Amino acid sequence: IIRSLISKMRNDNRQLNVTDYGTAEGEGTSRKLSVQYIAKNYSSSGYKACMLNRLSSYFRPAQILEMGTSLGIGTTALALGFPQSKVITLEGSAEIASIAKENFIFNGFKNIEIITGEFGLSLPMSLEKLSSIDLVYIDGNHRSEPTLNYFNACLKKANADTIFIFDDIHWSHDMEAA
Repeated sequence: IIRSLISKMRNDNRQLNVTDYGTAEGEGTSRKLSVQYIAKNYSSSGYKACMLNRLSSYFRPAQILEMGTSLGIGTTALALGFPQSKVITLEGSAEIASIAKENFIFNGFKNIEIITGEFGLSLPMSLEKLSSIDLVYIDGNHRSEPTLNYFNACLKKANADTIFIFDDIHWSHDMEAA
């Protein structure tokens, strides 16, 4: 399923108007990108998706929070790893989120809820829906201050066995500082 999804996304020429909140200095930037470009440059690779799948399968997290859905490849990997989990995933760009939602429906996932919007607004709402968090995957903002804020917010719902995964920590010196 994961390989098929990656292939499908890498061959999808649809053009999207993308809003990116995670790389600008606190401002959302808009640009036009193809699904194919997003899949090749911003989505989880096959290697990373398999790693997420194995982590989910091994640790069996009942409640997963992902920040940075993109096209839903990583989300799919997490959900497949432990199908009994409840997955809440956050995506800043509405048009990218709509592609991810199509992928979740196509693959028959009923345990994934996608929430769209800037993380500073969508994260508090998401945390209210979870009694605790067993796995957090942060892959959507590439600045230290927001990343640390998200981590601290998630800590309030963490338990002794919660796993935190931070992607792109070597994106910049700022992220390495976080």
